[in-house]
Amino acid sequence: MAEKMIITKEALKERIRIVAEEYINGASRMDAYRAAGYSSVTSANAAAFFEAHKDEIQGYVFLAVGSKVPIAIKVLEEIMLTGKSDGARVKAATEILDRAGVTQVQKIEITSKEVSELENRQITEEIQELLKKSRLKLVGGTDA
Repeated sequence: MAEKMIITKEALKERIRIVAEEYINGASRMDAYRAAGYSSVTSANAAAFFEAHKDEIQGYVFLAVGSKVPIAIKVLEEIMLTGKSDGARVKAATEILDRAGVTQVQKIEITSKEVSELENRQITEEIQELLKKSRLKLVGGTDA
């Protein structure tokens, strides 16, 4: 029967840090587990370690990702200012504004009338009102 190894809290904390850093840098769970100094590396052992210490590992992941936020914002800023296409610049600007909590309020107003219920004069007035709102002009139209 295999002997159980006794490990101090400090040593365990260091192994958790190593596993988290390796995992953040792209190692598989098994490779991260091995890098932390464990010799009996199986997928079950690695999975059990990750499950037992998921909160601590997740904390390291959040710190690592959180530290990249300023860089990500700078990349979006660069795209917004110098992107090759209007679409890329607009998308980057929108992403920055969304993250800052500035979102465009969109108001959509829908009115519905059956054309068969309207007289010609009412239809013409309705079209002229819509054109006025859209700043377009009716070409060749008739005045009511």
